[in-house]
Amino acid sequence: MIGYKYLEENNISVKGVIHVGAHRGEEIDEHLALGAKKIIWIEANPEVFDELLENIGGDTRADNYFFNNLCSDTNGELKDFHIVYGPDAGHMTGNKGCSSMLSPIGRFESWEKDKIIVPSVKLDTLLTLHEFNIKDFDFLEIDTQGAELYVLGGAEEVLKHIKYASIEVTYSNPDYANSPLAEDIINFMDGAEFDYIETKFLDTNWGDALFIRRG
Repeated sequence: MIGYKYLEENNISVKGVIHVGAHRGEEIDEHLALGAKKIIWIEANPEVFDELLENIGGDTRADNYFFNNLCSDTNGELKDFHIVYGPDAGHMTGNKGCSSMLSPIGRFESWEKDKIIVPSVKLDTLLTLHEFNIKDFDFLEIDTQGAELYVLGGAEEVLKHIKYASIEVTYSNPDYANSPLAEDIINFMDGAEFDYIETKFLDTNWGDALFIRRG
């Protein structure tokens, strides 16, 4: 979340973060810098989830909660999950953050290592099952490699309560089949009463988009 001009210029602080697509938890310092006291980490890839726990499972600077789940817009549906790793990937090193519900294409197609079947769960359902108080969380981060609209489709209640959202978006040449483009994400969030603020570009055609609830 560091790097958004709006957050820095307005000294925004948050109570808690829900992070879907946690990878190894590399963003923990960014979440803490915004003042987060509680962080929910959700990672669908079982191998990467183990590395997430190894990396920050013992971090006590915030109340951290860890879940190995695939968030989508349905509950209990068996989904294909494509394990996609960069050429430099190893244990606790390199890029293991490219796995997705969507099939990799283009440059990522040759990176697919495996395909597993996992059950889906709505984000709303996951939080209810574990008896979280949604009022403790005001920032949603989604980085699910083209599957962001699926996650949002299962987060109706979450979206009613959070103030800020950071969502990975692609503007052109997506790396996954049937991946939405930035315009699709922006339109969805507009319908959920969020204004698009800015994109923090991480490459020429993709980055993280910041949204803020109206009013």
